[in-house]
Amino acid sequence: MYRKSAREKALSVGEVLLIGCEGAGKTLLCKHLEKITKGKADALLQSETQASIGVELIEVPHRSRLIAIREIGGTMQPMWNRYFDVCASIIVVADSSTPHAAVSAAVELAEVLSTPTAMGKRVMLVLNKRDVVGAPPEASVRQLLRLPTLEAATNGRLTVLCASALTGDGLPQLLDWCYDSCIAAAAAAAIAAAAEKSAAKASSKATKHATKSRWSRSSKKAKGEDPHSADAIKAAEAAARGAAAAKERENKP
Repeated sequence: MYRKSAREKALSVGEVLLIGCEGAGKTLLCKHLEKITKGKADALLQSETQASIGVELIEVPHRSRLIAIREIGGTMQPMWNRYFDVCASIIVVADSSTPHAAVSAAVELAEVLSTPTAMGKRVMLVLNKRDVVGAPPEASVRQLLRLPTLEAATNGRLTVLCASALTGDGLPQLLDWCYDSCIAAAAAAAIAAAAEKSAAKASSKATKHATKSRWSRSSKKAKGEDPHSADAIKAAEAAARGAAAAKERENKP
């Protein structure tokens, strides 16, 4: 098994999960990302790709760091949620060249947004294949997928991007989003870890204080210095003095 070097780990900014229906264009999108980020802009891009069956992992450089993109095939849809925990953010690739394909993507997107393990993570919906002749207008696709409602309901968690894995349109913006979402996820994780550490420290301090107080009371009892017993003795002595004074008054002529 290949293990990352310390330098590679330091350069890595996080991992983005890439999912979508079969034929949505995930594999071609990954190949184009490698093409434009690894100095191969003039290389010929094969538009015909084989459908992803399992899991593919690529790393693309961006802003002097490395972004890991994990592509999971459409046939593995029942297992997608197993990868939600370990990723920083999620990209859902949709074939928007036909209304039917777009509707299929809407079902996937709704499932991702409602999955507990994906809650709080940033999600990008890539409306792919915008270059296809005869593709419905972007406005029609947005209404068909009820994107205005979803965007409002997710409070900025959902980002929609029109792109083409074939021509490369929109891919620079996608890379920026990947980088920013990974940085945001790392910052949120650091804040959560700090809060957890602070809570644990406060709990430990409270436990030590309670233990010290119990020890102090036990020690006083062992020495006959129980504060509760001392109060009882004082009360008894006061009562005795009062009784003696009353008897003395009775005996006076």
